[in-house]
Amino acid sequence: MKSMTDVKCVQTYVSRMAYCWKNYNNRQIGTVKERVYLLELAVREVHNLCGVPITSFGVLGGEDDGSFNRSLWMMKLNHSKINDSMPLDNFMELAKTLYHEARHAEQHWLVACMVLAVVKRMNSEGYSQERLRLIKSLSALPKHIIERASNVGNSFNPSAELYQKIKDWYNSMYVNRFNYDSAIQGIGTNPFADDAETKVLLHRKAYEAYRFSAHEADAFDIEILVYNGLKALLFPDNRDLIIF
Repeated sequence: MKSMTDVKCVQTYVSRMAYCWKNYNNRQIGTVKERVYLLELAVREVHNLCGVPITSFGVLGGEDDGSFNRSLWMMKLNHSKINDSMPLDNFMELAKTLYHEARHAEQHWLVACMVLAVVKRMNSEGYSQERLRLIKSLSALPKHIIERASNVGNSFNPSAELYQKIKDWYNSMYVNRFNYDSAIQGIGTNPFADDAETKVLLHRKAYEAYRFSAHEADAFDIEILVYNGLKALLFPDNRDLIIF
């Protein structure tokens, strides 16, 4: 069972990103729409390799490079950043972010497969209330994702290591999900955060709670695979790679 950390998946993605950089962005060829299409195609190819349902794509505003919305099953790209003046460092950050958000789609997909596989096993053993609780916990996902995950059946056979990760993701995304945006907004109305030092401390704690939750920590770790892969392709003589 492939996942996005597999060498073939990472190599496929970084080779597509290197192609985009060398033949389009670096040479300032093609429209933003054409470049975005190639980026989306790279994500679709990796998701196909891993059996993840294809996401739709939209346009993202603001400062972030990309995002994933589980309820819409949609990834968004910041088209305003994909222009002729985009330096290589920014392109590599974009490539990392895109894989990070694509990983979130895979995480939610694998969680749905795991939960519904457990529900199927429970069908022959009773536990009606527990089955309902588990099914309800996935209510944020679109109906077509739930239906497809319920049909995976015996093909859902992750390694023991991956299965433990999926359980951790379920807990951090569905059971004890940390709402970073709400936490940041709450700092502004916190009567005890009445000085700059306290506000900085609360912001740092909120970020750490977000950054080191199981699913985010995993998605940030996977960015390193993309970074190392792109550096190896674009700078073959540079051995300064991040290893973890």
